Amino acid sequence: MGAGPANAQRTLSGRSIRIVMKTSTRGKGFDDELYLTGGRNHGKDADPVDAMTIRMKRLTVPAVVSVALILGILPAHVTAAQTQLTTHAPAGSNRSSLLYRSTFGTTGLRGWHIHGLWHAGSDGVAGMIGSNSGQILAPVSVAHLRNFRVTASIRAVGPPGPPPSPEIQAYGLDLRSTIWKPGVRGGSFLSYPYPGPNLAWSNQRVGGNDVTLDPGFNTYRVDVHGNDYTLTINGLQIVQFPINPRSTGTRVGIWSDHRQIEVKGFTVTRLGGAFPLQKAPPMQALSLGRSDIPRSLRAAGGHYLTLEELAREGTESIDAIQARGEVLSYDARYDQTSGPSTLPWELAVSMAAYNSREAAQKALVEMEFGPGGPDNATVAHWVVGDLNGLGDGASILSYDSGGSTYVFITFRREAYVVRVVTVFLQGFVTHSEMVNQTGALAKIIDRHIRQAGHSLSP
Repeated sequence: MGAGPANAQRTLSGRSIRIVMKTSTRGKGFDDELYLTGGRNHGKDADPVDAMTIRMKRLTVPAVVSVALILGILPAHVTAAQTQLTTHAPAGSNRSSLLYRSTFGTTGLRGWHIHGLWHAGSDGVAGMIGSNSGQILAPVSVAHLRNFRVTASIRAVGPPGPPPSPEIQAYGLDLRSTIWKPGVRGGSFLSYPYPGPNLAWSNQRVGGNDVTLDPGFNTYRVDVHGNDYTLTINGLQIVQFPINPRSTGTRVGIWSDHRQIEVKGFTVTRLGGAFPLQKAPPMQALSLGRSDIPRSLRAAGGHYLTLEELAREGTESIDAIQARGEVLSYDARYDQTSGPSTLPWELAVSMAAYNSREAAQKALVEMEFGPGGPDNATVAHWVVGDLNGLGDGASILSYDSGGSTYVFITFRREAYVVRVVTVFLQGFVTHSEMVNQTGALAKIIDRHIRQAGHSLSP
């Protein structure tokens, strides 16, 4: 519809979103691969026949194309200081006691559950052979523990191996796992999206501070207090976050996806109690669920972005992010598995919570027009219409590029800003139908927010 992606630059938060689309054609002449990259690491090195780069500085979240939705979901009267997920304060006894220590040098991996090819040497170091995926679970149960710590020294060996997907290269600690299913994992994620240290569970992740790894062994530690998890690497606290996975196991250990590693000094320690972290906004629940999206799409995963990660991925300090009222962000991505060409073939959702309706409205205006509002707008086609009944204000942007049409719908609901983006193949459905389908998805999220029961009055 307009002048193309070069004109779609928008300052949303100080961080760029790069979308690189590989346009080698196949069959009907549509783009067969889409690589979404954000921040300082663009993940898979695309070598496109015709690369398209879209830069849209978003509200602070690296977006994954198709549907980017930005949403704030906290009560409008809550202040930025109140909404931080702050550190634990001790509650009750702080005494700790060692429950288990690995003895790889004398007993090897005896008693450990082993998945993949692993070995243990007399030097007290266990290692995974090759750069496939593997896991070892210690011969100790944490079923009876609410407060505990798992620590290990880990080093990556040799260059990264070629993974089957650019999203899978990671290693670290595995907590509350089973022999069939991983639990909550804390460690280093080396490839896009959101490279760096993360906590991960199911198909969700959360990031925080970054850390420069030493060339040798690095100390990974995860503290658990009920459903609150804290990841620390080399003594630096990376992220604290309340996590309530759908199911949990009783085992702890080490895992690696497509990275050869060595491990030593594995310990499990009982900890004293701690005050719980403040609950995080339920952004995953407010996004699009399995029953909300076409059957041809699958939920590829979601990522919470704390203020620390927003700061390191963007150009603003934590103080600056707090000053404009952002509290927490969330991105979700949906990929097409199969389906008719009349449906979107890519979808992504991004959410951001603000501490007031005024802060959210300011973010909405800057997303639409750039800093300064409509008077300083440089792309006339950015706002092409409104959606009645969606949020407290909504707008639409669409443009054609590389055989596809991109539809962006942005709206605000009280202290929340939402952006939904869909990608359609050209020639199979009218533009008005593309807008209708995208609008229907946005209205589902708007309904989720309204039904969540949050008090939104200032």
